[in-house]
Amino acid sequence: MAFSSGSPVSLTRVLHSCILAASGREKILVDPCFGIFASRPLTSRIFGITMPPPALQPGEIAGLSLLALTHGHEDHFDAEGVARLPSRGTRVVVGQRRLARKLAGLGFRDTEVLRPWESAAGEGWRIQAVPARAPNAPGEISFVLTLGGLGIFHGGDTAAHTSFEEIRERCAPAVACLPVSGVSMLGVRLTMTPGQ
Repeated sequence: MAFSSGSPVSLTRVLHSCILAASGREKILVDPCFGIFASRPLTSRIFGITMPPPALQPGEIAGLSLLALTHGHEDHFDAEGVARLPSRGTRVVVGQRRLARKLAGLGFRDTEVLRPWESAAGEGWRIQAVPARAPNAPGEISFVLTLGGLGIFHGGDTAAHTSFEEIRERCAPAVACLPVSGVSMLGVRLTMTPGQ
């Protein structure tokens, strides 16, 4: 999907909430998921978790400017897939120190931990961590990525919360990638519903 703004921006849904945003030479991968973890016997046979093939394989994503993770669940941080990305020199932003340590173990050394309302920037892009509410993922953040003049909100697995109005006012995203499956666990809403 391509958008027109300052510079053309394309968004490719790789799998689940994983998106590849690109504009010019800049490529940003958010919540890397390639479904590799879902092929493990425990995951697929015991828990019944299956995933379709990804739109892109890790080896096809070269020249990343940034890798960003909202949280550490395997469907947002597919460590086996991340280990197959072509470059370890990619800059990384995460919301938790433990994720930074895991990525360092995979060879990624340029990792920054962002708290809500903190940001990082590179040539042609800016990413701001914003609040999220995920009862099953403490420390989760969402992001507002600005690329090619376009503000893109990436919700990760957030449920509805009271900071959405502040995010809109402070960051003014034009596009949103939202988790709207309405998943609940033990009566607790984990993601938003389409109505929300």
